[in-house]
Amino acid sequence: LAAGESMVIRAPAGSGKTTILKDYARRWSEKKFLYVVYNKSVQEDKKSEFGKAGLLDRVTVSTVNAIAFKATIETHRRKIRGAELTTGEVGWILGRKMRPAEARVKLEALSAFCRSNA
Repeated sequence: LAAGESMVIRAPAGSGKTTILKDYARRWSEKKFLYVVYNKSVQEDKKSEFGKAGLLDRVTVSTVNAIAFKATIETHRRKIRGAELTTGEVGWILGRKMRPAEARVKLEALSAFCRSNA
């Protein structure tokens, strides 16, 4: 791969994606690779596998959700700090319906967390 180029390997389970990526990571030790998985359990499994192969310095294993979260966290933090979220949005973010009073309590707790250094 030339500088600035990227490659996507998309194939069904068991087709050799991990094996190919291990080979590429060994061959191009100066490059960084991103291995995208769809859930946390697969992420942990693949991180362990790449770790045992000594490749975690070159291969980052991440879920789709984690990538999306990283891409949008600052926008969300600004909204939460500014208390711009509605109680309906809080319920949507948390994935369940709730009464406005419950949503306000959760929003206040989330807002306090985002203002902290945690």
